[in-house]
Amino acid sequence: MKGIASEVGLYYDSPQEVGVGDYLQTPTGRTYFARTVRVQSRGEHIGRKHIRAIVIDRREIEPDGIVHPIHWYKRGR
Repeated sequence: MKGIASEVGLYYDSPQEVGVGDYLQTPTGRTYFARTVRVQSRGEHIGRKHIRAIVIDRREIEPDGIVHPIHWYKRGR
């Protein structure tokens, strides 16, 4: 797991719009700051958001910031 200030790539499947500067947060409080967002327009996963984000401390969320919930897909072993 990458630490605070690490850049990560995320896929986000949701009808909600996600913009640069929005936050994504897991149920445990792990928080990501969206740096770039690309919406997939072709293929099997049309509408999927491809996000490059920075891992931040949840206390860094701006008071008026937009926070999107993340729920991970289960992975096969």
